[in-house]
Amino acid sequence: MLLMLVRQVYEKELHRYGDLDSVEYRRRQSRLDFFLIEAESMGWDSTLQAMSYAMEMVEEIEGRERQVSGDGES
Repeated sequence: MLLMLVRQVYEKELHRYGDLDSVEYRRRQSRLDFFLIEAESMGWDSTLQAMSYAMEMVEEIEGRERQVSGDGES
């Protein structure tokens, strides 16, 4: 049952971001949407504040992913 629900959500997301060119862009947009909704649920009235929060969170996640993959090394 849970697997079917996860599959339905996954397929819905694929269609939602289908106009984006790459998996990376789709992943980034999905994360931005998630953190924007999170910021709004915390009661932030300013769209600019909420979007800034979302972008910071996504950049933090992507930075950690680069470190793990070794892409962030100088």
